[in-house]
Amino acid sequence: MNLRDFKSKSIRITFMKIRKSLVMLSSVALLVGVIAWSPPNSEDVVVGTSSMTSPTGALLIVGSGSSGKAKGSLIVGRDHMISEGSGQGERLGTIVSGTENTVDATSSLVSGSNNQVLSATSTEPRNVGVIGANNLIGTVHGYAIGYTNVVSGDYGVALGASNTVASGHGRALGSGLSVTQDNSVALGIWNAPMVTGDLLVVGNGSSTARSTAMTVKKDGSVLLGKAQGDISMGIYTGE
Repeated sequence: MNLRDFKSKSIRITFMKIRKSLVMLSSVALLVGVIAWSPPNSEDVVVGTSSMTSPTGALLIVGSGSSGKAKGSLIVGRDHMISEGSGQGERLGTIVSGTENTVDATSSLVSGSNNQVLSATSTEPRNVGVIGANNLIGTVHGYAIGYTNVVSGDYGVALGASNTVASGHGRALGSGLSVTQDNSVALGIWNAPMVTGDLLVVGNGSSTARSTAMTVKKDGSVLLGKAQGDISMGIYTGE
């Protein structure tokens, strides 16, 4: 082996040693950082900056600016808050991701931005699901996918945008819909106000002029929005 080869081999060995040392130092630094962010007397772990927990146990926060009071929960992103309602039980098993979500619920999933899950009554909110932005859930078992939806009826579901579900087991699929009768469904856009007995409505209005194209009542009757109803069965051709 000549001198040049010897020097080259020595350089490679030295570089490998340095690289291994850096890897070990990085691992130790990460471990120390995680431990340093673990609040005392709890099982909570915070990875990030400016996040806070209370000693509830088994809460993992990844990101910045979030705070949580929930056992067995996960917070990912920034500026979230999992709160605990006054006089109510502990918050358990909730997952929050995105930015600036406020959650007061158990066994729930909230993903997106600026969503709020808040207790409107003494009943503990639970099993809530939200995906989207600027949605508000104020009930148990409420669900929303989209944006700017409001669900205040138990087991209510809103899919779309700017819908309001204020009845138990109500469903809204579309935009600007309003559901106020229990066990009823609204489809389309901007339906007229529902009345007693409405089971299914199809809205065809606008934000400035609500209207309903069709209503199915609980007694089985069907009402059309046009004074001279226009239902086509297709073109019949006799044999």
